[in-house]
Amino acid sequence: MIVALDKLTGRELWRSAMPKELGDRGKDGAGYSSIVISSGGGVKRYVQLTGRS
Repeated sequence: MIVALDKLTGRELWRSAMPKELGDRGKDGAGYSSIVISSGGGVKRYVQLTGRS
């Protein structure tokens, strides 16, 4: 669903999987937002809203 790339080489660093079970709301189609960086509990996370999850 999301891929992180090395800004110098373009090499893939990591990727997140698309959930297999999306439920009824997963059929809504595309939805977009800017990524938000969270550091709750001292753990850095990247949060992205999509139309499917």
